[in-house]
Amino acid sequence: RLVPLLGGYAISNHPIKTQEEQVFISLMGPAIGIAPMLLAYGLTPFAAQYYPAAISPLLAFASICGALNFFNLLPIWPLDGGKLTASITAVFHDRAPFYIFVASTALVGLVAVLSQRLFLLFIVVLGVQHLMQTGGSDGRAPHARMSKNHAILCLGAWLFTAATLFMGGVATILRFV
Repeated sequence: RLVPLLGGYAISNHPIKTQEEQVFISLMGPAIGIAPMLLAYGLTPFAAQYYPAAISPLLAFASICGALNFFNLLPIWPLDGGKLTASITAVFHDRAPFYIFVASTALVGLVAVLSQRLFLLFIVVLGVQHLMQTGGSDGRAPHARMSKNHAILCLGAWLFTAATLFMGGVATILRFV
């Protein structure tokens, strides 16, 4: 389902059975933001010709859409990128999601302290809570495990989606970094 200003929100009528399904659901939330981002960028040449006042709002919308969805794909729990991290990396090493979550939570904590951003501190609290709840377990959901080949394809889709959103949102990302 699409929730205004929040993007895609995954609600299913049946439980997730495989890691591939988990990856698809987690990836489609941010990936659906590619379409409006590209549409806004694509409309700017027409706006330049017929309605120049619309150029700035279109570019701002496209860049913000790309930046927000890129942020959602970072390997931080509870973001979609954290769910992707747990599903994909556990295929290669059972403890990989735990190590990645510890490192990413510590990094976000450092950035939160240095930049004095309360929002990032909130993300750190959620990450620490997740680490405490999993108790150092592998972080995998109780789904049928995917093959390494499927995990590599899923990783490729994740990286391609993240790169596309980063390129679309680079103006906003650089503005706030």
